[in-house]
Amino acid sequence: MSTPGGVVAGLLGSAASEAAGFAAGVAIGPTMRPVVQFLENEAWKAQPDRPPTIYTVVQGVAQGQIAEAPAREWAHEQGFNDAVFDALKAAANSGPAFGELLNAYRRGLLDQGGFQTGLNRLAIEPQWWTALRGLARTHLSPAEAANARQQQFITRDQQLQTAGLYGVVPADAEVQFELAGLPPGVETGLEMWRRGIIGQAEFAQIVAEGHTKTKYTAELEQLRRQLLSAALAVRAHLKGHIDAAEMHNRGAEWGYSPADMDLWYQAEGRPATTHQIHIGYARGSDVQGLSEQEAIKQAVAQSDVRPEYGPVLYAGRYTLPTPFVMRTLTQSGVWSEAKAAQRLKEAGWIPADADEAAAAWAGGGAGPSADPHLQKADSQVWTTLHKAYLGSVVDAATVAQGFQLLGIQTAARQPILDRWTFERELERKRLTPAQVKKALGESVLNPATGATWTQNDALAYLIELGYSTADARTFLEI
Repeated sequence: MSTPGGVVAGLLGSAASEAAGFAAGVAIGPTMRPVVQFLENEAWKAQPDRPPTIYTVVQGVAQGQIAEAPAREWAHEQGFNDAVFDALKAAANSGPAFGELLNAYRRGLLDQGGFQTGLNRLAIEPQWWTALRGLARTHLSPAEAANARQQQFITRDQQLQTAGLYGVVPADAEVQFELAGLPPGVETGLEMWRRGIIGQAEFAQIVAEGHTKTKYTAELEQLRRQLLSAALAVRAHLKGHIDAAEMHNRGAEWGYSPADMDLWYQAEGRPATTHQIHIGYARGSDVQGLSEQEAIKQAVAQSDVRPEYGPVLYAGRYTLPTPFVMRTLTQSGVWSEAKAAQRLKEAGWIPADADEAAAAWAGGGAGPSADPHLQKADSQVWTTLHKAYLGSVVDAATVAQGFQLLGIQTAARQPILDRWTFERELERKRLTPAQVKKALGESVLNPATGATWTQNDALAYLIELGYSTADARTFLEI
């Protein structure tokens, strides 16, 4: 490799004296600087061994981008010893930005010493350290403090103090407090106004403090008056309380057209029932000149019943006689057993029950026994027969003949006679009031006491029979 001197000689001549003279001219001639720079560039290009500056080297070592051994060698080539290198290296070490440093301190990731080391790295003088440590606490924002006071979590003084930390003056902090939170809604405000809880001024304040534009306050105030519903207007017209025009006006307040209200009116009322229509036609009336069947069909269409059930309702328009009337008609022979059974089924009876009831009514004794006069005679015979047997006027054989005459079923005859016999025995064992009075006068023994009847015995017996005390005494003294 050629030396720098050889390069210069090749360019400007071989005479050393000429080169020296030229170099001396450079020192006193600024206009020759471009030529000298060219020579300098060529020399360094021919021999590129100039080291980087000491400041670049220590910065690269501090950032971990340059190995320390060659960096120290380059420092030595520039005349810097290791002590200087170490000092410059320490000065080149940096820390995190202030924001990250403060967050690490807040979270306890750095102690106070570490925080101050970081401030040193940022070239912040110690006189500022105490103030910067005070930034570790994060306060509520002015808006948050205003809302906290509005919700009564902090006092007014606390809110103003917090706002002052951000440079907000007390007057502005009060405005923030007024802006915090929302008033009752417009509908709630209207309800409060209606009930007299607040007045018009308070309602206007509610609108102003809300999110509704105040230019609409006058219109909102008109909503104070409650409107009856459109449905109520339809029903009021249906019941004759208001006319159609009033119904239309009230419907318009809710946005309904007159046609809508008329249709609502048509759908609202209910028609008469099929039975009511039938009764009306039977009594000579009609519905708009329609026949009874047409009127019932229209009523079904205007009700909630589907049209296909119209014939069923039409068939059920009549009212059937009560079962008592049906029995009378059957027992009197006006109705046959089959007709009675059919009518009972039409009234909703279980078919088997209807057949059995009709058969009983129709058979009620055999043939002519259904005549009401005969029934009356049977009742009289029954009463006389019973009384005669109790009085021992007739015997059991006569009673049996009477049972046969009355058509009493064979299986029931003996149980009835047994009961009558038991009843007769009870009557025989009981003295009549007259017998008691007679026994008292004849000194007859009282079976209950075993002694002769006394006045008190007789009184007690008569009272047991239902006499009052006064009536019993009167009866015994007569």
